[in-house]
Amino acid sequence: MEKINNTLKRLATSGSFQQRYEQMKKEILENNDVKDFIRRNEGRVTAEMVNESLMKLYEYISQSKECRYCPSLQECKNMMEGYDPHLVIRGTPSTSIIIAARGKSSMMKGQVPSV
Repeated sequence: MEKINNTLKRLATSGSFQQRYEQMKKEILENNDVKDFIRRNEGRVTAEMVNESLMKLYEYISQSKECRYCPSLQECKNMMEGYDPHLVIRGTPSTSIIIAARGKSSMMKGQVPSV
């Protein structure tokens, strides 16, 4: 049986893997919400942070269905009803981009969301 490290190395150097990776990265970085987040945090967000956080950014764009346009919780289009993800920079010891969630249901009841 092949060791997992050898398999991962082989996959990482595969042309089709690199092509899919670059396409996914392009999709992430062209997302309007991601671009806005990077622009709002210019000077704080580095290319290294973005590269290290690609999976979190992909998770964000996959789960967020433009909550600001959602008229009500009953019409929520997200996988988890009421899930309202937001990108946040969190640091110390290493700074990274994470997803903080706010539930729309608590926001609609007038409660302060926790981030």
